[in-house]
Amino acid sequence: MSRKKRRYRNQGGKKRNTASGVSSAEAVSEKTPASESSIPQSNLLALLSAFDGYSNAAAFLGEDSPLLSSGTFRRSGLTRETELLTTAYRENWIAKRIIDMPCEDMTRAWYKLSTSLPEREVHTLKRLEAKHSVKQEIANAIRWARLYGGSLALMVIRGEEDRLDLPLDPDVLLPGCFQGLLVLDRAQGIEPSQELVADLDDPDFGLPRYYTVELEWRVESGELFQSEEWRVKSGEFFQSEEWRVKSGDNDRLVWNGTSSSKVRSLRYGQDSTSYHAPVYQSVKIHHSRVLRFVGRELPYMEMVAENYWGASELEHIWDELQKRNATSANIAQLVFQANITTLKMGHLGQHLAMGTEKQRQEALQAMETENRLRTSFGLQIMNKDDSLENHSYSFGGLSEIYEAFMMDMAGAAEIPATKLFGRSPQGMNSTGEADLRNYYDMIAQMQERYLRPALEKLVPVMAISCWGYAPEDMEIIFEPIMTSSPAEKAELVQKLTSDVIEAFKCGLITREEAVAELQARGEGLGVYNKIRVERFFQSEE
Repeated sequence: MSRKKRRYRNQGGKKRNTASGVSSAEAVSEKTPASESSIPQSNLLALLSAFDGYSNAAAFLGEDSPLLSSGTFRRSGLTRETELLTTAYRENWIAKRIIDMPCEDMTRAWYKLSTSLPEREVHTLKRLEAKHSVKQEIANAIRWARLYGGSLALMVIRGEEDRLDLPLDPDVLLPGCFQGLLVLDRAQGIEPSQELVADLDDPDFGLPRYYTVELEWRVESGELFQSEEWRVKSGEFFQSEEWRVKSGDNDRLVWNGTSSSKVRSLRYGQDSTSYHAPVYQSVKIHHSRVLRFVGRELPYMEMVAENYWGASELEHIWDELQKRNATSANIAQLVFQANITTLKMGHLGQHLAMGTEKQRQEALQAMETENRLRTSFGLQIMNKDDSLENHSYSFGGLSEIYEAFMMDMAGAAEIPATKLFGRSPQGMNSTGEADLRNYYDMIAQMQERYLRPALEKLVPVMAISCWGYAPEDMEIIFEPIMTSSPAEKAELVQKLTSDVIEAFKCGLITREEAVAELQARGEGLGVYNKIRVERFFQSEE
């Protein structure tokens, strides 16, 4: 009998006994007393499978340990606490760096466009990006997605203001149509539709087809007045609480005592009668017109529960952030207690507890006077029966504790401690290069995961706005995130080109093949990209 079968038989597991044709669960149920026979078989199997793993009742190990078995995880729901997330981002420098650092690194080196078009045409596209601050807007969209769990960047197209609920058709776009990006975060009340994209060829398959957002439509100004209408309720007269704004010959209700009719950002003038407020309008936007960004991705059912958004990046590190903040605050508090002076006075407790109010005041005044008479020259005046002692607090071990919390914080944030806290690498001959390389590898993965889908939707629209069409051979290549020094770059170029030159000198490859190989190797380093092969044919002629 094999070890695996023997284990299942010994434990009374779920394996069926082939010899008798009776399962272990049925065998247990046969031995169960009549008082326990009412337990459903499914619950009985759950009870049997609940004690897997090592357990020692005598030593209180495993499931028998009340300290270990009592721990559990509970949902915090922090992603929906937008006010708390905003406060943490504004007030806590670690939370701000955790949110900002990856999105800044994702967009810092940016990308280059590989196409057969001349270089001057590519520069035209780059100037359009700079004009509308596309790089900064995408970085902001990723930033707010990491903070709130999701964001949108609406592609503003000239002439398409009244067609936002329709799919974006590249065939009807005209040169000069791209007007930039409008970033909207989840905290602004973006409502994804329950209707999902059903096209399997669409990159947004399975995601909401529409997004309803509130956009500022116009700014309304006029004279604010209270309605003088009297109404009857339950047989009693009362004056209406309606406030209306008059602009020209028309007036409109702006507040009736409830929040349903109140216009956002209501502001009064100095005379309390002028009205000036933006009017918001709900706009339905098709998914093809927006760049969608999410925070930390969730399982499908959790994503549906979050209204098809992700989770905030602060949610899974919140406990570690609280521990680090509490540790730092306690260490700072201990500084005030580094040196405690105690004064022993005879019969002080009796004066304070049993004495009259005059005696208590005299005792307190004596202590205050002695404290004031204490000078920096080491002179302390006191009664001969009193004594003064100094107690110094030892801070040994606090740095190690604080260091451990910093490491946990960096591990939870997936950012090296040298970069998150701005500290130098610890240890002999430690440069921190390996940690940074791992971090930049993660950033490169995030670029492919979050940034590339957005750019592949945005760049063709900008290309049509610049050139009137989108070239088919256009390819987005992300620039290296981790840069090298000029000396390191020169050494690397020399190593990459030496074997090619030797092969050409030995006649193993032709001149054209050598140039092609050098261009391929130097593409990532930005070298040998200006060599033109046609020049060699012209020199041979």
